[in-house]
Amino acid sequence: MRKHLYTLALGLTLCSVLLGQQKKTFRQSWWIGAKGGVQFSRFLFVPSIRQHTHFGQRGGIALRFEVDRGASAQLEVNYMRTGWKVRFDDANKAYQRNLTYIEVPLLAQLYLGNGPARIFVNAGPIVGYNLDEDTQQTEAVGNTSYQRRVENKLFWGLGGGPGLSVILGTHNRLELEGRFTYGFGDIWPNQRKDDYGQSAEMIFGFTFNYFFRLK
Repeated sequence: MRKHLYTLALGLTLCSVLLGQQKKTFRQSWWIGAKGGVQFSRFLFVPSIRQHTHFGQRGGIALRFEVDRGASAQLEVNYMRTGWKVRFDDANKAYQRNLTYIEVPLLAQLYLGNGPARIFVNAGPIVGYNLDEDTQQTEAVGNTSYQRRVENKLFWGLGGGPGLSVILGTHNRLELEGRFTYGFGDIWPNQRKDDYGQSAEMIFGFTFNYFFRLK
């Protein structure tokens, strides 16, 4: 019995030492990165508008702080192009609105696994501001209610998604990330007297990211 107790005590001691050493080997670190990719957007209009998926781009910079081996916090500043594209039965009609935003996501990030290639999931709030807009349309479209300009320029919502992160050496990291963003703010007023009760945006896209470890 005493022999078994000694063996158990020795095993617990070794485990605690190994865990303590593993904990000490991790150092919190700062990473700075650049990202770019494509995205697809649609607007949720009430009353609804028939749409094709709008194709746009997203690019920006990010600052990441790794607080633990499996978790980090990330702040981004991105430039993106979104909008909507109306679907017509008449081939002579075409209408597309392009919106340009600066967006600032603040994301929490969780990693799965311990190897150089790890899957991650991030999520958090996003705010943005509409910088510009332009329209592409044919003369056959005429005047419609969805041709009005953006009145509420502030964008806000929630975003997140999965990704794959590959560490190269001690200072470089490459990532492929997918992100879905659901907007809560409407671009037009939504009172009873207004034409639309909802005019919010949904965005889904992919980016390729590069991060460099600062320290």
